[in-house]
Order: sequence, then C-alpha cells, then structure tokens
Amino acid sequence: MELKEFKELSEEDQSALLTKLNETAILYDDMEAERDSFKNENEKLQKEVSELKSEMKKTKELNFTLARSIKREPDKSAEDILHEMFK
Repeated sequence: MELKEFKELSEEDQSALLTKLNETAILYDDMEAERDSFKNENEKLQKEVSELKSEMKKTKELNFTLARSIKREPDKSAEDILHEMFK
C-alpha cells in the first residue's frame, strides 16, 4: 500500500490498519523468538547425541579389549559339567 492509498482511507481504517500492523509485528517477534528457541534446543540435543555416540563407541572398544584380556577356559561338555557337579 502506498502513502496515497493510505491517506485515502478513513481515520478508522487507518487506525485499524496501524493497529493490525503493530499486532503483526509483535506476533512476528514472538515467532522469531520461538524459532530461535527451537533452533538452540535442537543444536543442544544434536551435540548431546554426538557425545553419547562417541561415548558408546569408546565403551564398545573397551568391552572388546576387556573380552580379549580375560583368560577363558575351554568349553566343557554337558557331561563334564554334570560330572563335576556330582563328585
């Protein structure tokens, strides 16, 4: 809307239009703040997920290292286990 068109409106319409513009500006600011809030929260959650994935990878590596270091006895047959139980 150009200035000429705005001046041709009645005072009530001009007032209503300006009021609506102010309400829209406030709504826009609120929506921007909400968007930024979601963006920050999303970035925080992505960072946490990345850290958890890294920690899980390190834990799995440690589990495999520990599994290799444990001295394992050869597997016994069911008969040998029963024999030991009832000696």
